[in-house]
Amino acid sequence: MLFSIILTNYNYSKFLYEAIDSVINQTYQNFELIIVDDGSDDNSREIIFNFALKYKEKIKVIMKNNEGQAAAFNDAYKLSKGDIIVFLDADDYFYPNKLKVLKDYFENGHDYILNNFDILKECSNNQIVYYPAYYPYEGYNLFLIYYLQIYTGHTTSNIAISKKLAEKIFPIVFEKEYKICADDYIVYAASILTTPKYIQEKLSVYRLHGKNRFMCSVQKNIKKYEKKILTSKVIKKFLKKLAISSSFFGNPYHLYLEFKTHSYLDESIKLTYKYILDNFLNVPEDEKRRIKTLIENYYKNHKNLFEKDKKTILDSFVEGLNASKNL
Repeated sequence: MLFSIILTNYNYSKFLYEAIDSVINQTYQNFELIIVDDGSDDNSREIIFNFALKYKEKIKVIMKNNEGQAAAFNDAYKLSKGDIIVFLDADDYFYPNKLKVLKDYFENGHDYILNNFDILKECSNNQIVYYPAYYPYEGYNLFLIYYLQIYTGHTTSNIAISKKLAEKIFPIVFEKEYKICADDYIVYAASILTTPKYIQEKLSVYRLHGKNRFMCSVQKNIKKYEKKILTSKVIKKFLKKLAISSSFFGNPYHLYLEFKTHSYLDESIKLTYKYILDNFLNVPEDEKRRIKTLIENYYKNHKNLFEKDKKTILDSFVEGLNASKNL
């Protein structure tokens, strides 16, 4: 199994050595590292060329003018040969066993993997703090994305997808709009086209520093609105790929079936599905009450399903998706 690690960089020479070195020193060595420098004017290119000369059999390099993250992803993907595509920001790094762990999961048939991570805060003692999953609910998320644009992913350096899935996602068509945060496009597309697998291991380190606080930043309202418009375009594009009719999202029983596909249930996810039912589905009140009762009863009785039971539920939901295409 060949991994293609896509590393994009713009003026992160301060962190770049550690990022590249973390890939080179993986315990699983069947990989290619594709480094895209997006027009850096610091000494990033010197660092990249030094690595590329030393590891000619491992590293491919793309040097370009500054066009943004989406364009960098597209160029790297076109050059990739791997069975699995893994992403790494130049200011983050991997733990040595990351590819080995990913390999085991992909060999079990998963197409979209997210893993938990640490945050390395830029401070005097370089304190590393564990940060849990943004969204830990494996299963289908179509209703949550369609109605609420819930982000069902992690940071760039915690995303890995199969080539089979990547072929359905790439190229990123909104290159100019995704100068930054192009991982949003990948996460929404992958979350619509398949179900995520969350690895409860710390395999990556997200570095929190002065220039990259998108993970926890407060955006201005105008930027938030523009981002929602762009996200709507992405959602529309990939729902169209599935050819799901709009009536599918108006059926409260389909909402309930999706809720059942999640392998981890808590009050938050339960209330989110009830919120969608109350605020977006135009159905009679007695039907809403019936579905709420089903959701509540399922939540009480199935908080910890065995994997074989979860597979049966996922298969049932897929049957419903396929049936909806003919409506």
